[in-house]
Amino acid sequence: MIWNHIENECNPDILDQAEKLFMEIFDSKDTISILIDKLFTLLIKTQDEGGSFIESKYFINQCITFSNNTSNDIFSWLLENQTKSQYVFFLGFFYFHGINTEKKIIMNHLNFF
Repeated sequence: MIWNHIENECNPDILDQAEKLFMEIFDSKDTISILIDKLFTLLIKTQDEGGSFIESKYFINQCITFSNNTSNDIFSWLLENQTKSQYVFFLGFFYFHGINTEKKIIMNHLNFF
């Protein structure tokens, strides 16, 4: 049901392209850091090819789904591993698009008090 909503907002070709490109580079033995490096590379590639920010959001979400990880897995790893500029940028991408960030922000504020 949620995928129908996404497909209505996003060109289905983008989702097909996500699957094709992801399957070309994905290896089930990849660690989460290697997966994130590959996702970042795919994000840059979609932007270089003229994809919009919204298309890139759906593209990355689709790739995360294919990886059998969750956006929470990726987001949490990025929060804990701000060691490379690409990880800082990618975390910013998650915040900009609201990918798994609202819950983390609320929890951080609750833990502060």
